[in-house]
Amino acid sequence: MSRKTLSEAEVYRIEAFLKEIEGMDHTSRVSMSNERLEEVGEGTRRDKTLRKVGLYVLDGWPEKIPVDDDELKQYAKYKEDIVMQGGILFKGNRVIVPRHLRIDMLKRLHDCLKEIE
Repeated sequence: MSRKTLSEAEVYRIEAFLKEIEGMDHTSRVSMSNERLEEVGEGTRRDKTLRKVGLYVLDGWPEKIPVDDDELKQYAKYKEDIVMQGGILFKGNRVIVPRHLRIDMLKRLHDCLKEIE
């Protein structure tokens, strides 16, 4: 199998694009307090699956996900869309909330909606 060699212009465009992505501040686009973002970051570090996802985002995904790891497979479907910033995982512009914080987050959301009604 032969591989195409990139021209200098293509390499430059790719490097510029990667720098642009690295410079994006995903946390500034999220309407969460700094305290809540810290809680999500800590929860991500404690969550076994999200720790793996974070490592894969930084170091590259394996070619095959273990057959018995259904939870990790859910994230692998979106591996091209997941980024990590400040210890927090994002899928696009959405925060990936650790499993143990989801019920609390949903409760807060429902409470806010009740106040609006």
